[in-house]
Amino acid sequence: MAVNTDSPWTGYAARRLVRVVVSLWILVTASFLKIHGLAGHPVRATWLLQLSYS
Repeated sequence: MAVNTDSPWTGYAARRLVRVVVSLWILVTASFLKIHGLAGHPVRATWLLQLSYS
């Protein structure tokens, strides 16, 4: 990844941006795997919990 490093802030901002993107990708992937790893249908289970409180 080629970044213009005329200013130290440019390199810092680029590293932070890459770190945020990687972190978000990991979080989204982990959430997806966790939800799809649950037994049953997670949306129906959530609706049933909400209906039981009503």
